[in-house]
Amino acid sequence: MDTVAAERSDLIDGVHRSPSMAVLVVTGGGSRAVADLLTVPGASRTVLEAWAPYGERSLTGCLGATPRQAVSVETASAMARKACERAIRLRPRADAPVMGVATPRRWRRTGPGRGTTGPTWPCARAGR
Repeated sequence: MDTVAAERSDLIDGVHRSPSMAVLVVTGGGSRAVADLLTVPGASRTVLEAWAPYGERSLTGCLGATPRQAVSVETASAMARKACERAIRLRPRADAPVMGVATPRRWRRTGPGRGTTGPTWPCARAGR
């Protein structure tokens, strides 16, 4: 395992040792975070649910309104609030700490032509 992979695994292991449970809502490239979390042992203690409202209508349904911009801090915050509401409904006990985590991530072109991209990744968290 290379250094970056080992550091990612250690970070995710720390997340899984946390007492908080989460609902994750991602779009686009954010799905990588879900895959990373689910491939490290302990995910069942952390992840209550993960979903990807990828299409425009799906994201609008998730939020209850059409966002002004799909990839923005405002949209990430709205997604995280919805995820937190869902986590509260799914938690195993009324006193279990939960959070909603969201990222409407996309790849944007940073140079001319094909193949040169950079991440655009606003994230948000809401918890109770």
